[in-house]
Amino acid sequence: DWFWEMDADLRFSYFSDRNREMLGFDMASIIGKRRTDVTPENIDARKWRDHLDDLEAHRPFQDFRYDIRPPGADIRHISISGKPVFGPDGDFLGYRGVGRDVTSENAAETALKANVSLLQATLDATADGILVTAMDRRIQAFNQRFVEMFAVPDDLIASRDAWKVRDWVADLAEQPEAFIADVERLYADPSHEFHSTLELKDGRIIERYTRPQYLGDTIIGRVISFRDTTEQIRTAEELHSQKALLETVFRDVPDAMVLVDADRRISMCNPAFTRMFGFEIDDVIGRTAEFL
Repeated sequence: DWFWEMDADLRFSYFSDRNREMLGFDMASIIGKRRTDVTPENIDARKWRDHLDDLEAHRPFQDFRYDIRPPGADIRHISISGKPVFGPDGDFLGYRGVGRDVTSENAAETALKANVSLLQATLDATADGILVTAMDRRIQAFNQRFVEMFAVPDDLIASRDAWKVRDWVADLAEQPEAFIADVERLYADPSHEFHSTLELKDGRIIERYTRPQYLGDTIIGRVISFRDTTEQIRTAEELHSQKALLETVFRDVPDAMVLVDADRRISMCNPAFTRMFGFEIDDVIGRTAEFL
């Protein structure tokens, strides 16, 4: 960090030597200049105006960030804070403050935001609803699919309270007490992996899978995925029902019938066939079609 001062006319009057060490150039060239004479680069007009208003009103300010371009060097990101100084009689004497180079910090923040954005985009691209909770029962991350799947209100998901969201989902469940008991059991045994089916009052069937989230060897939360398997299960049930019906018809039809597979081998025959030709079923299954 370095120190800086302004006089009562808001002209720069002092910069510590540390400033030159940090930024690589001497700020003496702006000694005597007013703040309005030294306009930062790439500054938002409103942000700049607010800062000047603070100075004119002799208000303290904290972490005002701006860019400067040292001669022959890349742009540096700077943060300054300042407090007004008043004399014994209350007269304004100027400002004293500190500054610091936050270029590396900004680069790290930018990289972190990019990683978070990529992670969120990945979560939102999945077909499953995703919810990540910490051990203190706060929501760490979620995707839009989770919100849509359970119609979670914006203010509720914004609260980041996993227990309130749990209660919301429980109200949608056919067996809310069982759902809440499952969640309580998972937090009682954080290392446990769990797979279950959640039936909702509106008829949907949700497959739920949860596992612990680790940081090194330490469990710091849980990752829970929710998949709507309603259509898949309904289709499987319908196919099973149709299969049972066809097997009943095949068994009870009075005509002799056999099924032959792609290798021209008999895979099924009905009771009428065995009665008509006097064979046992085991004598027929597996034989080639030429047998017929």
